[in-house]
Amino acid sequence: MCEKGFPCGGLSLLWIVRFEGRMRVSTHGGNISCTDGTISVTGADEAIIYVTIATNVVNYQDISADEHIRAMENLQSATSLGYDRLKTDHQQRFNQYMQRVCLNLGPDLYPTMPTDQRIALFQEHQNSETHN
Repeated sequence: MCEKGFPCGGLSLLWIVRFEGRMRVSTHGGNISCTDGTISVTGADEAIIYVTIATNVVNYQDISADEHIRAMENLQSATSLGYDRLKTDHQQRFNQYMQRVCLNLGPDLYPTMPTDQRIALFQEHQNSETHN
């Protein structure tokens, strides 16, 4: 490896980017068991599954991060925040980007007309414009 985790000799990053996934289950009531890589939840009122995946990529020039530490820290952070806080934070980030634009197509002139009838009406209108 050359400095900053970058390969020497023109090796592809494809072969040196590493990742690790982690999962934790939190329940209210019931029991959790894990056998041979299978997690089972029985008798719970609620089960929350936290999943995190991390890579060793810091940026496009640096792949020196520790994916194991990142995955563990992200999982610990998520579980300590809890589902309600994670959901609220996600919705705020989502809305920040997804509610930047509003598209208004005007009032619905046929609110009770089924879709197949709307399509037929549209086709009739298109055909009448073509023939005029």
